[in-house]
Amino acid sequence: MAGTRGVRVCQVSYLGAGIWSVGAAMGLIDDIRTVADLVARIVDEAEELITGRVADTVVQTVEENVA
Repeated sequence: MAGTRGVRVCQVSYLGAGIWSVGAAMGLIDDIRTVADLVARIVDEAEELITGRVADTVVQTVEENVA
């Protein structure tokens, strides 16, 4: 097997174009989210982390202190 069919799958983004494989992590996927949902979740988790665990190490700018 030269792998050319597997490469073709990635090039044309069509799973029917050839062979493709997945690992054991495939069994851990519960749903398929949009990129917007994923980015929103990452931002939310980052904000929680920053305001919760590392709040004392974050320096606020002057604009943030004016409310």
